[in-house]
Amino acid sequence: MHPSKLYFAVGEKGYNPNIYILKYPSMEIYKTLSYGTQKSYATISFNKEGTKLASVGGSPDFTLTVWDWETEAVILKSKAFGQVCSIDSKIFIYF
Repeated sequence: MHPSKLYFAVGEKGYNPNIYILKYPSMEIYKTLSYGTQKSYATISFNKEGTKLASVGGSPDFTLTVWDWETEAVILKSKAFGQVCSIDSKIFIYF
């Protein structure tokens, strides 16, 4: 959920999944973020200011992507780790 409570993000599963930023409460798709991971998203979170969004992909690539979600642009993309044992959903709240 965006800090303003006006938007939230959901990630798809499947080949080249998207992240959708939806308006709340209308549930309208506002932005679409593409090519952040190969098959699924393990976690997605806005930063505390709401200006950036971070995502971590699941198997097989485990890609960390930081987005300027308002322009739908990738700021940083990097391999996060090789295996996932558990992911703390609060990991990106204060990045």
